[in-house]
Amino acid sequence: MKRLRFVIFIAFMITWVFRLGLAQNSGNILNLPGVVQPTPSTGQTPGQLPTLDFSQSQPKTPTQQPILPIPSTPQPGQIQILDPNQTQNQGQPIPAVWKKYNLKDVVGTMDQVGRGQIEYPENWQVIPDSFNRMVSLNEYSSGLVSFRLYIMSYVRYSNATDYVAAIIQMLSSTVSNMRVINKDEQNITNQAVASYGANETIARYELQGNFQGTEMTFCIETWVYSLYESNLGNAAIYWAPTSVYQQKYKDFFSRMMTSYKNSLK
Repeated sequence: MKRLRFVIFIAFMITWVFRLGLAQNSGNILNLPGVVQPTPSTGQTPGQLPTLDFSQSQPKTPTQQPILPIPSTPQPGQIQILDPNQTQNQGQPIPAVWKKYNLKDVVGTMDQVGRGQIEYPENWQVIPDSFNRMVSLNEYSSGLVSFRLYIMSYVRYSNATDYVAAIIQMLSSTVSNMRVINKDEQNITNQAVASYGANETIARYELQGNFQGTEMTFCIETWVYSLYESNLGNAAIYWAPTSVYQQKYKDFFSRMMTSYKNSLK
């Protein structure tokens, strides 16, 4: 009888320990966090250019796009926004400190095509967007003066001019009276590249348009390398109120664009 009771007790203990182990394992599995993949905004699919947002709301997350607001009188403590109806102050000091931004911070170190660096003034705001493979650099938090770079990636456009056309169409949805004031299109395919059936093109367009009474100037620069059905390209868009655009180009945009191009050599 004692032996039977001992056997029953041992069997009960084994069953209790086994069930306790299952409960603990099940709890660990249920507590594992799920992996959430980033999803494009409504009406946008991967590979499409995101629409420029000209609303007055400020971005709450780094993935939202900078905006071009209507210049208004700042409240005490706010950053002064340039009034496009006023002339640029030629004596305004230019930031002496420039920094370098590594584009791998946007696309990741394992990315095979996204590379390069860009120099920018230390006091500018940097807004990376990994999903859209782009980074925006703004002189003001409002994005009134901005440099946007679409990092090198596989695109649907077989030449640089088509890439520019897609960007112009994007801008035209929010900027009225868009017109080209200057353009340069080149086929820079060398003989060695052409022998493989490849095609290399670049384009640079300057445009002006009106956004709710504010005259803006935009510059679009694109590069596309096409080989058979694959197209590799990048693009840069930078803008400012027309009255200050030339000064902004001289002080900032030119150096930013040159630094990026040099980093790809």
